Amino acid sequence: ALPILKGDDIAKLNTSNPLQALQGQTPGMSIISTSGQPGSGLKVNIRGMGTVSGSDPLYIIDGVRGDIASLNPADIESVEILKDASAAIYGIGAANGVILITTKKGKEGAPSISYDGSYSFVRNYPYLDALNSQQYMELANVFNKENYLYNKKQYPYGPDAYDGKWSPLFSETDRLNALDTNWKDYVLKSGYITKHNLTISGGTSKIRYYLGGSYLDQEGTVLNSGMTKYTFRGNI
Repeated sequence: ALPILKGDDIAKLNTSNPLQALQGQTPGMSIISTSGQPGSGLKVNIRGMGTVSGSDPLYIIDGVRGDIASLNPADIESVEILKDASAAIYGIGAANGVILITTKKGKEGAPSISYDGSYSFVRNYPYLDALNSQQYMELANVFNKENYLYNKKQYPYGPDAYDGKWSPLFSETDRLNALDTNWKDYVLKSGYITKHNLTISGGTSKIRYYLGGSYLDQEGTVLNSGMTKYTFRGNI
């Protein structure tokens, strides 16, 4: 088995999926996002496993097979990754390893109410500046002329002198009337992640309870991308 991860460490990271909080935290396990879309899936691979191609590990939540993506990270008590012989007891479904998730339970005592919230800004990595229309036309003309000389085997690409018959791909009028559209400003933008968790727990010597709810709103950094997620979990 790989090292056990504590739920408090997972909850500290502002993520919409518990698996995102495990990225880079566990030696021997790689987690790769399938896309940059908010709420997109994650591909999990446990080193030394993966005998069933294209399959993810088996997720066991409080002893029952489940979907880890449906959990609120704040409701997780611990995560343990099993591989090799330690995962064999779960049968053929554990060919790619097993991830055991234990959720938080109520404890004997007076009712305890806990709230935490966060707000994070998300920005795109600075991209290289693209050419404007005039710069592009000038460069296209240079390339077009060089290509003409090369194909005609004229100097400096051949023994013949330049025949003076090349015509610019873009005229001076084209360049002066060129319009610019900054597509980055149309498509890319700043995003954010806001998250709120509320839990109520407690109990007596005969009954214990835990109720947890969360709200997450993620605005992506690409136009028309984002997600809103509500979760509720309880046990008695």
